[in-house]
Order: sequence, then C-alpha cells, then structure tokens
Amino acid sequence: MPSFGAATPCFTDVTAVEALGVTVDCGTITVPEQHGVDDGRTLQLGVVRHHATGATPGAPVFFLAGGPGGSIMGEPAGLLAAPEAYQRLIASHDLIFLDQRGAGFSTPDLGCPEVQAATITALQANDAQDELAELIAPAIGACHERLVADAVNLEAFDSVENAADINDTVTALGYDRAILYGQSYGTELVQHVMRDFPGLVESAVLDGSAPLSNPVWERDLATAYEAGLDRVFAACTADPGCDGAYPDLAGVFEEQIGRLQEQPLSLAAKDFSGGMTEDAPDIEIELDGETAAGIVQSMIGEASLRAFLPVAIYGLQDGDASGLALATLGLTSPSPFAIGTHLATICADDPVTSADQLATSRYTGPNLFAQRQVAAWYLAGCAAFDVKPIEADVDTNVASDVPVLFLNGAYDTATPASGSAEIARTLPNSVTVEFPEGGHIQIGPGRDPCAAGIMAQFIDDPTAELDTSCVAAIPPTQFLGK
Repeated sequence: MPSFGAATPCFTDVTAVEALGVTVDCGTITVPEQHGVDDGRTLQLGVVRHHATGATPGAPVFFLAGGPGGSIMGEPAGLLAAPEAYQRLIASHDLIFLDQRGAGFSTPDLGCPEVQAATITALQANDAQDELAELIAPAIGACHERLVADAVNLEAFDSVENAADINDTVTALGYDRAILYGQSYGTELVQHVMRDFPGLVESAVLDGSAPLSNPVWERDLATAYEAGLDRVFAACTADPGCDGAYPDLAGVFEEQIGRLQEQPLSLAAKDFSGGMTEDAPDIEIELDGETAAGIVQSMIGEASLRAFLPVAIYGLQDGDASGLALATLGLTSPSPFAIGTHLATICADDPVTSADQLATSRYTGPNLFAQRQVAAWYLAGCAAFDVKPIEADVDTNVASDVPVLFLNGAYDTATPASGSAEIARTLPNSVTVEFPEGGHIQIGPGRDPCAAGIMAQFIDDPTAELDTSCVAAIPPTQFLGK
C-alpha cells in the first residue's frame, strides 16, 4: 500500500505560507517501483501539502509539473504572487504539490550532470552544434550507465506509472477524489489519469496543453516556433515605432540566422552550471544559426525578453549579439529537468527515431533548431536509454465528461493553442481561455495573476461562467526602440 512519511524540517521554504496561517506538511509518498509487479521495490515521491483554512474543504487540488522531469516545488511562489487567487483556493481546498518519480525532491534522483557539462563544452566550441551532436551522445550514455550501475530501473519511468502514482498519492493522503492542475507535460499526465482512473478526477486545469495523440515528442516544434515568430513580426509591423525602427524584421531574422550558420559570432556569457553565483566563470559561446535560433525561441514566450527581440535581431547585422545575451541563462544554468527521468519517459511514451518525424517551417531558424539541435538530442537520448515503449493505445486523446479549463498563451512556442483545441474535441465540458500576451504556461513565478484568478473561479464552480475581464487588461508587448 502507498504510504506518506513526514519530513521535518520541510525540504522547501514554507515560511511565507505559514505566515498566512496555513498549516503545511512535507514528506514523501512511497509507491511501488512498477505497479502490478510485487517485488518489494519502491520509490519515493516528494510532496508538500498546504492545508485548507476552511472548516469543510472540498476536493484537494494537485499541482503537477512539466518536463517530464520538472519539479513543481517552485509553484507555490507563483500562487502566492496572486494573493487573491491563493486565498480563494486555500479557503476551500488542500493544495498538494507533487514531484514526479525521479524528479525534484523524489528519490532516486535521475539528474544527468554529465549532459550539462557536455553542453557547456559544446557551446564554446567552433561549429558548436556539430560539437554538441558529437559530445551529447557519450554524455547521455555515461549518465545512462551510471544510473543502471546504481540499480535504477529505467523501465519504471513512464506516464502510465506516473498516473498510477497520482492515484496512489490521493489514497495515501486520505482522499477519494482530486482536482488536477497540470502544466506542459503535466497536462499529458492529467489526461493519463483521466483515462486510467476516470472516477478520481473531479475537474482539471490544463496549462499549456499537449495532446496524447501526438506520437512523437516535439513533432510540431518548428511550426509552433514559426507561429510565434509570425506573431512577433506582425506585432512589430502593427507598432509604428517598431516598424519604423526595424522594417522587414522577418527578412532580417531569416538573413541573419543563415549568416550566423556560415559565420558564427562570439557571445559573452556566464557558466552557471555550478550554481547561480556572482563568481561564476566567464565563457564565450560560439553563436551559430542553430544556437541563435534556440535563444530567439526562448525569448518569444517571455514578455520581458520578447520586447528586446527587434533590437537583438537587428544588432546581428552589425556583428553585435549582445541583445541575445539576456536569454543565455537557459543555456548555461543547470537543467530544470531531471534529464534521466525526462529521457526515460519521453523515449517510452513518444520516442523520436528520425529527424524526418519533426515538422518543418518556412523559416530557416525553426528548422535548424528543431531538425538539427532538438532532433539530435532526442535521437541520442532514446538510443542510449533504449527503454520499452508503452502500449500504442495510450496515444489517443481521452474522452470524458469531466469539466476542464484550458489556459493558452498566444506566444506559446512549445504547446500552441492548436493542441488544446485537439484535446477539447473529446471533452464536451471544457472551456478555453487564451492570453494574447502569454507564452508557455500561464500560472507560476513571474506570471500575471490574472490566470490564477480565473483558475480559482473555475475550481470553485466549474459550471459557472468565468469572469475573464482581467485578460483584456494585460498590456501588449512594448518593443524597445533604438
């Protein structure tokens, strides 16, 4: 039987929550390593629970991270930044923050520092992406060998097992039903739970949705990136100041990505792989077209970075790549995912077996990023981990009468709105809210509190009409001038 074990002190900082008079308990849920296999082997899942302040709480709300392999333990900070929404939720619901197996505060830890080290080396090399392809496979292989030597059963990490973990956690914490919030990959996980444990889910919120029917991870990355670029270019054209300063932004972007692929620039950055410290060593990134395309893709979804895109793209014409330096943090800091969990799950659920499986764009940048950089990463990963695929029949979208709220960002280049539209076809009691300035994931640290407020309304009464007036109040992107 799954069980809860308390951890004292808590493994995350809960002082801000306790200051509000909320009782918090932390610990681990012990679950079978493989459900249905009676061999006594177990795993531990990190969990934090905020207890409802009201006397008669409703169903608990479970928060599930993306990745796969991400940790959800940063999410409370995002909710606390939307105090009205948090107070509304905590008055009537326990809030449960659950890390996936192998990720965050769960054990075993399937992190792969070998891959981070190889990435930093490749970024500094001539022909950086060729070096990445050459270095990444041995690094992933080394991580795989280390995990196997540590007796980690990689066949135990997939979405079917993750879904069963959620059912076990609901039971271990003393509940009968739950409300599920998932972000990015977490939306896939919610759908698996809805299919495998249909009586468990009272309602669900899907934030940045990925359909189960997509059989190849990142299949639509290039076209989602293309749509994000089109939106940036159109917004700049519609802004007289931006269009006057940066005419034909799309043409300049296409030209400069091609130029960088032939003649890379150097970009000063910091190596934060050892931690976010002031004395982190300086490095020089070899900025070719693929690396630049990846940086631009990461900037589209963040409003504060998106505002710099026109000046950053135009700066490349003069050999100045400093405008892209703002977004190098994601390249040189530790991975937000437990890479071993990420690869084991992806390669079991939706393996990439050929670059030809990935969609193509009419722009050079998205194709270079998806067809070479991303494809090379997952091809190397799935070849090294070589896990057994889960049953093919799970690659179908779930049909359910459960009320579902979709939260979409119009600038989401990872899980575009087309994904939620596809999922919604078999969810008749679903409602969608799109955020015109939103990127990937609408609720979390640094996000506008509007989305959290809408979620709180829905959770309180999923049949009531939502007040979404706050969406129109979010200001549009203000592009920086010369």
